[in-house]
Amino acid sequence: MKKLFYFILGVVFIGCSETSNEPLPIDIDYSSIKTESKPGAIRFQWSTPDDANYKYVKLSYVIPDGRKECVRLASKYADTLLVDHLLNRYGELEFDFQVFTAGGQGGSIHKVKASALPAEKMTKVDKSSILVDKAHVWTDSEQADDGPLKNLVDGDPATFFHMRWQSATDYPHYIVIDMQKEIRSLQFSYQCRNHGNKDNPKSINVYGSNEFDGKKFVPSDFSSWKLSELRNLPDTKAALFQSETIVSDKSFRYVWLEITESTSGKWWVALAELSLYKIKMSSYDPETGETTVIE
Repeated sequence: MKKLFYFILGVVFIGCSETSNEPLPIDIDYSSIKTESKPGAIRFQWSTPDDANYKYVKLSYVIPDGRKECVRLASKYADTLLVDHLLNRYGELEFDFQVFTAGGQGGSIHKVKASALPAEKMTKVDKSSILVDKAHVWTDSEQADDGPLKNLVDGDPATFFHMRWQSATDYPHYIVIDMQKEIRSLQFSYQCRNHGNKDNPKSINVYGSNEFDGKKFVPSDFSSWKLSELRNLPDTKAALFQSETIVSDKSFRYVWLEITESTSGKWWVALAELSLYKIKMSSYDPETGETTVIE
């Protein structure tokens, strides 16, 4: 038993001796540490010693929300570290830098203070089609015997709507759609006629209103307001166009497409299909914890 006791004691002594004799890590040059504030994050950069003998860099800090302790690690071969999931409202945070050997020997602790820029809002977009039928679309210019207006919303790109080419009048010309409900956020798309004349819209002003009598095509008479200006639209045969999301400060029921110019230079345009989409946008602000919905 005595021999066994002395053997175990010797093993413990030798093990402790090896750990305590491990060289201390060579610290990084703490004066070289630079911070760069980013949205919701902080980027750290430092200079690594040529004779670095540490295994990793440990960066520890405390998040004010719930006093949560956090740790990030970087290998000896790294000289940068991005700390994300931070908020500007945390203010200035204190970070502890320390290097460690493979055996767990720690170097000196160096403190660095920095703050993140405001975190970016997170937006979710839902898109749904708005059903438009011939009873809820109007125009001031229609060549009924060669492209009636109903063809614009019949779901068939092989048919087409053609503005008046007999006794044509100068621009602007209008297409007005009743969405049958008020919205604030919209997208629309169209497909041009598959024809060599390429009578496509070149410039369109988009208006919104909550009134329209189906007869008088003067936007200002119906308390309309401009939503968007679209210029240099596609000029190819059967061209497809998809608008960006159009957002209004107030809700609207009627969409006015005011066509002011064609790619062919003629006083009319020809379109195969027109589609409208309701856009619902949910925006979450991590800095305030608030969610804003626009639809």
